[in-house]
Amino acid sequence: MRTTYTALTIGPIFDTISRAKRTRSIWAASYFFSMVIKEILRSMINSGKKDKIILPFREDIYDSNYGSGLYADRLYFKGITKDELQNAVNTQIEFFADDFYNQNICTKNEALSFLNKYMNLHIVEFTLTNDELETIKASIDTNGLSNNSVLKILNQLLDNKELNKRYVFDFDNDYIIDYLSLKWSANTALKINAFSQNSGRYFTSIGEIATVDLKEKYKNEYSAALQKDFKNDDLEFIDELSKTKKKDADGKDVSIIEDYHKYYAVLYADGDNIGDLLRSVANDDVALQTFSKLLLDFGLKAEETIANFGGSGIYLGGEDIFAFLPIANKADDQIKTLAELIKNLDKDFNDTLVQYAKKIGNIKTPTLSYGIMLSYYKFPMQEAMSQAYEQLEICKKNRNLFPDKNGIAIRFQKHSGSFMECYIDKNKWKSSILVYRLLTRHLNAPDKKDILNGLIQRLRDGVFFSTFMEAVRNNQIDAFFENFFNEAIHQKKQSFTDFFKELVKVQKDDYLMQNPTDKEEENIRLRDILFTVLRYYKFVK
Repeated sequence: MRTTYTALTIGPIFDTISRAKRTRSIWAASYFFSMVIKEILRSMINSGKKDKIILPFREDIYDSNYGSGLYADRLYFKGITKDELQNAVNTQIEFFADDFYNQNICTKNEALSFLNKYMNLHIVEFTLTNDELETIKASIDTNGLSNNSVLKILNQLLDNKELNKRYVFDFDNDYIIDYLSLKWSANTALKINAFSQNSGRYFTSIGEIATVDLKEKYKNEYSAALQKDFKNDDLEFIDELSKTKKKDADGKDVSIIEDYHKYYAVLYADGDNIGDLLRSVANDDVALQTFSKLLLDFGLKAEETIANFGGSGIYLGGEDIFAFLPIANKADDQIKTLAELIKNLDKDFNDTLVQYAKKIGNIKTPTLSYGIMLSYYKFPMQEAMSQAYEQLEICKKNRNLFPDKNGIAIRFQKHSGSFMECYIDKNKWKSSILVYRLLTRHLNAPDKKDILNGLIQRLRDGVFFSTFMEAVRNNQIDAFFENFFNEAIHQKKQSFTDFFKELVKVQKDDYLMQNPTDKEEENIRLRDILFTVLRYYKFVK
C-alpha cells in the first residue's frame, strides 16, 4: 500500500509587496497570501481532514491579535491528493474573485482569469510504501539528526517548482494592486478577516507609527491631522501634525514633532539554526506538531511585543519577522528604544523555540538575527525595506562579521542622504549588554549633553580617531579622556563619561584582536558601532 504526500507553495509574495506603495497595501499584500494559506488549512480541518495535515499546527487556527500574517507560504499533507488540494485552492481563488467584484475592481470572471494567471500556486505530490518511509526515517547523521524526511523531499520538489515561477506583471489592468490599495473605508475580505468589520482597528501609516507617542498626549490635534491626511492624498500627516505647538523649557512655542518623529524603522528578523531543530523533529509527528505550535506561539508573542512598542507587524510567520516601527517611543515620559524591543523579541524567541531546543539537546541553540533600517519619513519606503533586508542578509551570510550569525545589522540613513552602518554580534554578550544599558538605563545621564556632541564629531576626525584607537588598544582610555575631555564642565558629572569608557573597554575585549590580520578593518567596525549607537542615543534623547 502506498501513501500519498502533497505540499503547496504560494506566491509571488515578495514581488507583490515590492509593487505596493503604502503601508496599508504592503500589509494587504502580505496578509493576502497568509490568509489564503490559513483558509485552506481551515477548510481541511472543517472537512474532517485535520489528521492529514503534517504542517503547520493542525489542532487550532491561529488568528492574529493585531492583523499580522502568521502563516508561512507552504502547507504539507499526508493522504491528501493533488486534486483535493487543488480544489481547496480553487475555492480560495473564487472567494477572492467574489471580493474583487464586490469591491468594484472588475467582474468575477475577469478576477478569476487574472488570479489564475498571476498567482504562483504550485502543488507537488509523491507516494511511498511503508518500507520506503521507514528507510527514509532511518537515515540519520552522527548527531542523530535526520538526513532525510518526507518534509525534505516535499521541500525539494517545491523548490524546483519555484525555480519556474511566473512573472506576469504586464497586465492591461493590475487588479491585484488595485485591490490591495483600497482605502480602509472599504470592508475587504482581508480587513474583515484580520480586524473584523466593526473593530475600528487598522494597519497604521508610517506617519502614525513614527509619531505613536503623541497620539494620546495630543489626542484632538492628532485626530484632526489624521482627518486632513485621509481627505488629501498630497498631504503629509507628519507635516500637518508639526503645526501643533508646545512650550519648550524657555517658554517658547515649538513644534511637538521632535527629530526622531521624522524617522521610522523597518525591521526584518530571521531565526538562526532552525534547520537543525527541524531536522531533529522531522520524522516524529508529535514533535513536529509541537515545533509548529511553538512557531505560531512565537509569532503571537512577537506581535504583542511589537504592538506594545508602538509598531505594526506585517508578517510574523515561522520564525520570520517583518515590521514597521517608531525609532523610539516616549509615551508616559518613559523612553523605549529599539534596544529594548530587540531584548524583548529575543525573550519571546527564548521562551518558545530556544527552550524547546534545549529540551531536545545535542543541537545548536537557535538565535534571532536582525536587519534594521532607520529611515527618514520621506525616503522611498520600498528602498528602506530593501536596505533593511540587505542588513539581515549580512547577518545571515557574512561569516567574517558574524561567525555564528545571531547579529544585529543597522543602517541609519539621514534625510541628507548620508548614512552610517554598524554590526553588533550578540554572541559578544558583554558589549551587547552594555549597548543595551546605554540605550535604556543611561538615556538620562546628567552629563551626556556636555560630552556627546564632542564625542560624535571627534570620532569622525581621522587624526582623533587614530589616537583614540591607539589608546583603546593600549588600555589607556582613562588617560585619553583626561587629555581630550579635561574642561571643567567634563569634571562635574561623570555618569555618562564613565559608562562610555566602560563600554569602550568591553568593546575592545570583544572586537579587537591582539594580532589582527586587518587592524584597520577592526578599528572601523568598532568605530561604526560606537558612532552609530551614539548618534541614535543623541537622536532619541
